[in-house]
Amino acid sequence: MNMKSILLTSAGLLSAFALLNLSGCNAANSGDTPSTGLAEPTAELAVTASSRSMTAAGYYYENTNLTVLASSEGSEFSSSTCVLTFDYKSAPTADFVTQETKESCNDYEFNLYSGPGVYRWSLEATDENGKVADTQIFATAITDPAADVYLPTNPDAEVRIISASTTPDANGYYVENTVITSDLLAIGSQRSTVTCEVTLDYQSNDDGAVFTNRDTVNSCDVQDFNLDNGPGIYRVKLVVTDGNDLIAEDQKFVIATSTDLLDRAYLTADFTFNVAPVADSLFDVEFNGRFSSESDTGDAITEFKWEVFVKNDDTETPYKTIIGLNPKPTVTVDRDGIYVTRLTITDELEQTAVTEKMFKVGGTGQTLIADFSVTIPSGAPVNIQVDASASTIGAGVDHYEWELISAGDTNETVFYQLDTESPTTVLPVAYSGIYYIRLTVIDVDGNEHEITRVVTIPVP
Repeated sequence: MNMKSILLTSAGLLSAFALLNLSGCNAANSGDTPSTGLAEPTAELAVTASSRSMTAAGYYYENTNLTVLASSEGSEFSSSTCVLTFDYKSAPTADFVTQETKESCNDYEFNLYSGPGVYRWSLEATDENGKVADTQIFATAITDPAADVYLPTNPDAEVRIISASTTPDANGYYVENTVITSDLLAIGSQRSTVTCEVTLDYQSNDDGAVFTNRDTVNSCDVQDFNLDNGPGIYRVKLVVTDGNDLIAEDQKFVIATSTDLLDRAYLTADFTFNVAPVADSLFDVEFNGRFSSESDTGDAITEFKWEVFVKNDDTETPYKTIIGLNPKPTVTVDRDGIYVTRLTITDELEQTAVTEKMFKVGGTGQTLIADFSVTIPSGAPVNIQVDASASTIGAGVDHYEWELISAGDTNETVFYQLDTESPTTVLPVAYSGIYYIRLTVIDVDGNEHEITRVVTIPVP
């Protein structure tokens, strides 16, 4: 992984901040928890891991990777939505500047790459009852006397969307003509200088549309871009060239839509499953498709089609199919192994939605198994949310490779390809249709395992 480094060697920047946990959360009352749950929500932050040990004085060295766990519990058993911000200031008298923002409670890896100074994590959790809890923690980074050991051997590039003239809707869409502000991170290898080229590209929602350039800026400064070419996908792409002639790239996608399509609800397929052993190599798998949802047209779901496949390496063999109105079928499997379940739902307008999940029963004998879940929050254009956390990676993960591919064509067309170190990411889709998503998991020993899923993107 590229270490993001901006090494500052000037002295006198720091005051004696140690790692603090300043909790502003509302804790539950002591004693037995009442049957109604917590009276007030909670918000908690903790550093759970670091790539380098703290100093005896309680400081971290710059460029250290910290894993921060953000968690929250809502009042009265309600769920919470979380906003976690990561800020930095170079001196006690300076203002904090936001480096990253995360919009869920989870564990995240952060790098103290902005140099010596104070880093702050702030968590605000709002539960379904409208109650709010918040907390903060701080870490101080100091100059490493052996910093040259940790100089990046490759350049790094990162695009962050830090603000916009309008607030995105619940699906993360912006209304067309919104002005977005992009913060650009550009780091040269071995402390070399960098030059930046930033492009804004646009792809409409029409079938067969491709990205076309709308603007190009040769600067590493913060940039404003206007989403003024109509509904569709906008791409902010950064190309960094350093003084050693090495190149790094990053890109972020933003979806713009017309006002009448904001906050729409779409037909979505989703389900859970439970594997219950019956006897040796005999299992009952209980499915629950009630997590599927109707579109905002109110048309009822008229069919649940359940297809179970046995997975052998990269092939899938049909095992059992159930079609009907039953959202909660049980399938008995009579052999150990890996299975893929595909749920297709149809409503009264004959609209369909598809999702797939994988489950394992018994001993599979495999230590590297690629698996992922898919969330399609709306119709096209849409950011498909994918999560490979369910993968089995015995040796430890090196990275994940994602591909979004056309379905039904004789020759595959890869619309989008992305390598990530995190198991979660988003894949942008401009228009409705059927697609394949291919995940390849690569472990630290260089071994690979691949899985491909089919998804349907509904018409907006």
